[in-house]
Amino acid sequence: MSTTEKTTLGPRDPAPPPGPVFTDRDFWHGADLDLDAYLDRVGLPADLPPTLDTLTAVHRAHLAAIPFENLQLLLDRPVPLDVPSLTDKMVHHHRGGYCYEQNLLLAAVLDRLGFTLTAFSARVLMGGDGRPRPSTHALSRVDLEGASWLVDVGFGGGGPLEPFPFVDGHQTSQDGWDLRLDRKDPGGAGPEREVRELRVEEVGKVLHEVFGIHLDQREREVVEERVRGFLGM
Repeated sequence: MSTTEKTTLGPRDPAPPPGPVFTDRDFWHGADLDLDAYLDRVGLPADLPPTLDTLTAVHRAHLAAIPFENLQLLLDRPVPLDVPSLTDKMVHHHRGGYCYEQNLLLAAVLDRLGFTLTAFSARVLMGGDGRPRPSTHALSRVDLEGASWLVDVGFGGGGPLEPFPFVDGHQTSQDGWDLRLDRKDPGGAGPEREVRELRVEEVGKVLHEVFGIHLDQREREVVEERVRGFLGM
């Protein structure tokens, strides 16, 4: 699976949290992806089965090969989020991207490989003063083999290195970094039905609270409209 400890979820683990699961194969536009070129870009073989080992390998390989970057914004250039544009930029031209670009590309890849995904948005808490922030981060949940996994290759430094079990109170170690997922009270600060917080820690020291995940779906058109407003496009 990876060089980190292997997580096994047993029959007593809580059921996956509620949330809309997209079964429409057209939602992620995986058919528009050049899958062979992507797998070559991240150094993985073809014909990968939709298993936890594959999910972990793709997550780690993507992070190792495709960097986080937001140069388009700094250069005042458009940031298209359609799969052909994402593939052209990050696969064919060996560029990177920010969270929406990274995680939408990964979602198209996982869709093509046969995984079932749910789209979520999140509030970045790192460096904040405790007040609610806009939900400007994108990530996904994969439901697989009777368990749910948080997948996020778009946070940059400090994000999870591989899929993280979507189980309240779960803690694991990834290459010396301890991560823990906890349920939080939304406190009336927003429309979220449920809120969770993913913390990344060093031994004996909390580095930061990475993001709160609130379980509301974002259709692609809404996601694109929100991020364009956030980027001033």
